[in-house]
Amino acid sequence: IIQDSAANRKKLLKLLSLAGAQTGLSVSVSAVLDIEKDMDTLQQKVIPKLPDKKLPQLRKNATKKDVSLPYGLGEVMDRKKYSLIDAQLSCEWERIINSMSPGSAVGFISLLLAMPVDDNANVSAKNVPAEDTVAGKDNASESGSGNLLTVRIANDIAVPLRSRLYFLPPGQPGAKTLDISEAHLVKQLKSLKWLPCAVASSQSE
Repeated sequence: IIQDSAANRKKLLKLLSLAGAQTGLSVSVSAVLDIEKDMDTLQQKVIPKLPDKKLPQLRKNATKKDVSLPYGLGEVMDRKKYSLIDAQLSCEWERIINSMSPGSAVGFISLLLAMPVDDNANVSAKNVPAEDTVAGKDNASESGSGNLLTVRIANDIAVPLRSRLYFLPPGQPGAKTLDISEAHLVKQLKSLKWLPCAVASSQSE
C-alpha cells in the first residue's frame, strides 16, 4: 500500500497520526536529579570537566520563585542539588537504527537533518534556559524512579546535543548551567558506521 502512490502514502501517514503515531525522530531527555548520589558518574564524567575539577558553590537561601529543569522534566530544582541532563534516542528508535542498512537509512537521515538542535557549549541563561516552559508536560511522556527522570520531548523543541550540569548558584536569582560533554545522542549517531556524515559539534571531546 505504501508503495502504490504518493496519495496512498499521505493517507497512511494521516491514519497513523490519528492513531497517535508521531512524525519525526523520538528523543528522550533524562536527568540525574542529584549527581552526588551517583558517584561513578560524578567522578568519571562530571568532575574532570569542571573548572578546578570540583563542584561549584550552591546558593544558601531558597529562591523567591521556583526554577524548574527544562524540557518538560517538571522537576523543581533543589538548591542543595546538582542535576545532570542528557539526551538520547528513544529506545524504539535505537532498536530501529541498529538494524538499518545504508540503503534503508535515507528516511532516517532526512528526519535527522530536520530535527532542531541546540549545540551551545558556552551555555547561559539566555541560550539554555532553566524553565519548565521550554516543553510542556502535556507533550511529554514521563518515566523514572528514584534519582533518574526521563521525558520524551516534543518534536519542535531543540534537542540538546550537549550534556549539562544544572544548579542554583549564589548571587543570582535563576539557575546556572555548565557544559559537561557531548550528549549520549551524539555518541549513538557516531556509532553508526553507515551514517554518511560527521555529527556537528562545537567542542571536541
